[in-house]
Amino acid sequence: METPGSAPVWRFLITPRWLGWHLLMVVSFWGMLWLGDWQLHRALTGNGLSWAYTFEWPLFAGFVVVFWVKTIRDEFRIRRGGGQVPAESDATSPSSAPGRWRNPATTPATRNLPGTTRTWPG
Repeated sequence: METPGSAPVWRFLITPRWLGWHLLMVVSFWGMLWLGDWQLHRALTGNGLSWAYTFEWPLFAGFVVVFWVKTIRDEFRIRRGGGQVPAESDATSPSSAPGRWRNPATTPATRNLPGTTRTWPG
């Protein structure tokens, strides 16, 4: 629910950064469909290997849409839940983001130190 005087949550979708992402998604989607059509025409002329690509490119185009929608949903969730993504130092602290998995080897205290043993939570 919006508070009076605040911008709607969806407004981020029309920022220049997100418009660029939308454009990239549309170009990628149509480009992959075009590549699938191109491979279909090659397959029809006798290139047997092109049959596999005829079906792969539209599948990749579907993945583009799935990842685009997932990214937008995640951004909505972040903006509704508190507005800001925690800073890196906050994201690696044990008390932030309960249930979020953290790799101790990449925490600021142990990152890129010679002789550091990389351990995984167990």
